Amino acid sequence: MDPLIIDKNTLQDIFELRLVLEMGIAELLYIRKTEKDIQELENIAKKEVNLDNSFRIKNEIAFHGKLYQMSGNDTLKRFQIMLLPTFDYVVTLEKKPTRGLVNHLDLIEILKNGIYNHILID
Repeated sequence: MDPLIIDKNTLQDIFELRLVLEMGIAELLYIRKTEKDIQELENIAKKEVNLDNSFRIKNEIAFHGKLYQMSGNDTLKRFQIMLLPTFDYVVTLEKKPTRGLVNHLDLIEILKNGIYNHILID
């Protein structure tokens, strides 16, 4: 799938499919996580501050690729290749103002503790 020829609606559909898959593996990730996995995720997430788009996309791919690897599901790991066009799309979406967006460090906190203690203040 070439992101240059995929229309915006299809990119949105693929992005939503990615969200559903990643939500679905949450329990597997929590059960199968190791301290090493958490440390690797933290290292990737901490690199994201003030990166230009190309490095930001590489970090997105690395972070989510690590999640897929942690799932232990080889098919899901291979499926990430099909989802690659969505990563540039996500960076574009992140430039839009949002409310209550959970970031990678928030996700790591959830994996560590099984809960999310973030309070949204308007």
